[in-house]
Amino acid sequence: MRRQEKIPVPEKIRQTEALEEFAYGSQAQVDFGTAQMRRLDGSRRRVYFFALVLSRSRYKYVFFQTTPFTGKTAVQAHEQAFRYIEGIPGKLLYDQDSVFLKSENLGDYLLADDFRRYRDERGISVEFCRKADPQSKGRVENVVGYVKNNFLRARTFHDMDRLNEEVLSWLERKANGTKHATTKRLPHDVWLIEKEHLSFFRPSPAIPRDEIPTYTVRKDNTISYKGNFYRVPYGTYNGKGPEVLLKVKDGTLSLSNRQGILLAEHPVSLEKGKVIGSTTYRRDRNSRLEVFKQEVLSIWKGNNTLHLFIEEIHKYKPRYLRDNLKMTREVMGEYGEEIVGSALDYCLDNGLHNALYLKEAASHYRELKRREKMPLPVVSVLHDGVQTSQYDTDAYIPERSKINRYDQIMEL
Repeated sequence: MRRQEKIPVPEKIRQTEALEEFAYGSQAQVDFGTAQMRRLDGSRRRVYFFALVLSRSRYKYVFFQTTPFTGKTAVQAHEQAFRYIEGIPGKLLYDQDSVFLKSENLGDYLLADDFRRYRDERGISVEFCRKADPQSKGRVENVVGYVKNNFLRARTFHDMDRLNEEVLSWLERKANGTKHATTKRLPHDVWLIEKEHLSFFRPSPAIPRDEIPTYTVRKDNTISYKGNFYRVPYGTYNGKGPEVLLKVKDGTLSLSNRQGILLAEHPVSLEKGKVIGSTTYRRDRNSRLEVFKQEVLSIWKGNNTLHLFIEEIHKYKPRYLRDNLKMTREVMGEYGEEIVGSALDYCLDNGLHNALYLKEAASHYRELKRREKMPLPVVSVLHDGVQTSQYDTDAYIPERSKINRYDQIMEL
C-alpha cells in the first residue's frame, strides 16, 4: 500500500548520547556468544563462550566450552573471570538471559536459582539491560563480535583445552595488548590502575565446579586432546558424534561415557599428532573374519576344494578375503553344490583364485548342463513314401525345361 499510494515511511531515528566514562572498578559487562569452528577433518564444531569486559579499562576475559552455558557453568566462568582480572567489579551488567534470569517485571528480577545463590554468596551487585536495548551493554557486544571476527576467524578446532589456552594467549597479545580504538590506550595498562579499585577476590571452595570436560568422539573412534588422538572402543561413534567425559590424573587420561562407565585409559603423550591406544580398542578384524570364513565353509558339504580355494585367496589377496567370501557364499546359493564343485575344480586347476572367476565358471557349467537336458530336434520327412539314402542320387530329380521355351522368349 505504501508503494502503491506513495506514502512515505516515517524515519525512526533513535537518539543516543555519549556517556560519562565509568569510574575505575565500578562496572563490568557480561555476555555469551556462539560460533561454528572447522575441525581438522573438515567437519564443523559449535562452541560457546563467556565474555566479560571491564567497562573503564576494556580489559577482557573469554572462556570457551562445547555445551550451552547453564547456571552452574556460568558460575564457574565468573570465578575464572574474577581470577583473571584479579578482583570483583562493583556492578555486573547482563542481558536478560535465562541462564541468569527467570522473569522481569518492570525492574523486579526473579533470578535463576544457581545464579541467585552465587550472587548471595559472593555479594555481587547485578543489573540487567532492558529488553531490545543492546546498546546499554555495547562494550561487551563489541567483545563478542571481536572474538568471532578476529580470534575465531579461520581458526581450527582441536580440543577445548587447547582452544582456551589459545584464547588466553590472544587476550594477552591482541585483545588486551593492543591500543583500544576508542580510548587510544592499552587495556592492560589501564587495567593495572583499575585492578586496585576492584573488590578482593578469593576463590571459594563452595562454588560448584563444572562437570568433567566433554570431548566429541570422531568418526574413527578417537577423541582429539592436546594435539593427539586417543582411542575409544570400536563402535563408540554412533553417527552423531557422541561426547565422552575426559579426566587426566597422574599422567593417565581416562575416558568415560555420560553414565560414568569407564571406556578407555591411556598414558598422556607429550608428542603431537600421534594416535594413542593399543589394539584392544580397535576393531577385531581377524577374529570376525575367521568366524565369517568358517561360516562359509560350513555351508559346503562337498570335498576339500572350497577350503583350498579360500586358503589360496587368503594367502595371495588377504585384503579382499571378506569380499571374496561374500561372493562365494552368493555363488553357492545361486548355482548349487554340483555346479559349484565343477567350477571350483576348474578354478583350482587354472590358478584362478577369485570369486568372480568362480561365478563365471559356475555360469558356464550351468549352461552346459542346461544344453545336455535339451531334447533332440525332430526331423520332418520331405517326401512321403520316398526312401532316400546318402548315395541314392536318382531320388533327387531336378525340374527340366524344354529348349523351345527359350526360343519363344528370345522372339519376344
